[in-house]
Amino acid sequence: MEQQLPVEKEHPTRSRDVLVWTLASTLVVLAVLGGLNARLRREPNNDGYALVRHKWQLMMKQRQPVDWLILGDSSGSCGVEPEILEQRLGGSALNLCVVRSLQIANDSWMLQWHQQHLGTPRTVVVVHAYDVWYRTVDAAFYAHMSHVPLPAGFWHSLAPDPGLDGEQAWRVLLGRWLPVYTDVSSARRLLFRRGGAPRVFEDLREDGFSPLTQRREATINKSLAAHLAFLKTAKFEVAPLNRTALDAMVQLADKQGFRLCFVQGPILDELYNHPDFQRYYAGVRTMYEELERKSSQVTWIRDVRTFPRSEMQKPDHTLESAAKQYSIWLAEQLQGRKPTVPQRLR
Repeated sequence: MEQQLPVEKEHPTRSRDVLVWTLASTLVVLAVLGGLNARLRREPNNDGYALVRHKWQLMMKQRQPVDWLILGDSSGSCGVEPEILEQRLGGSALNLCVVRSLQIANDSWMLQWHQQHLGTPRTVVVVHAYDVWYRTVDAAFYAHMSHVPLPAGFWHSLAPDPGLDGEQAWRVLLGRWLPVYTDVSSARRLLFRRGGAPRVFEDLREDGFSPLTQRREATINKSLAAHLAFLKTAKFEVAPLNRTALDAMVQLADKQGFRLCFVQGPILDELYNHPDFQRYYAGVRTMYEELERKSSQVTWIRDVRTFPRSEMQKPDHTLESAAKQYSIWLAEQLQGRKPTVPQRLR
């Protein structure tokens, strides 16, 4: 008698089972994305985003006007130590420098918020790298703007208004509420590397100073080459939004009577001494001279503090040891520019 092999019974797939598995998979994906989104909203996995949020929150913690209010980009964030200004000049100092992606607009927004909510500062020190002025509004601007912790639409009540159209405003709002969608690279880092992005700003202090301690020769060489390539053909100009921001700051200084002081951030000596840099920087000097002529409240520190590559992480980022030297030098420059108390505070 021929032996029959067992026959496997077929189990027809029911539509209900498919639906259950689909819903379960969808819920798992949504849970993971929701967790990532909450993490990115709470702690941006990007140095620039984190720095913008930290500096704004730091200003919002203050309960009275700051005497020496320091605004600008990352060259100032890692270059100016408020504690040294306080020791040498007296009064309070706060470093609110962020990143160049927000250009001069963020300086103006911060200054106006400080005036509206804290009162009149005694002196505002604006520290920027030489190559911020020509920059126009771009994707990086929108991305960093989304991390300014003010109510949506704040740009309509603070000058300058970048004039966002519907798509651009939507991009800013998405960056604020759905960073897992707009900041895919950070989400991937969290998913697959089990950690954060490589840190550039190693320490964000409560006075706003962001010291750097790690020297990177390869970074200096690569960045210096990029600067020189840019300078080879570049002509100095001030982008319209930056011009509007400057005008708003000067007008506020004239109205409230505080001193508005501009200074070049610390810079690599090799870059500063290059003929192409000197040609380009002549335009920066002319701009500052025009600002001084426009308002008696505006001053410009004409000297530039340079450092050898042993003291720099990038051509415009000092290590902590050089930041101390730059801060002492800056305090000495400001010593002869000590402001009187604004009239409305007397």
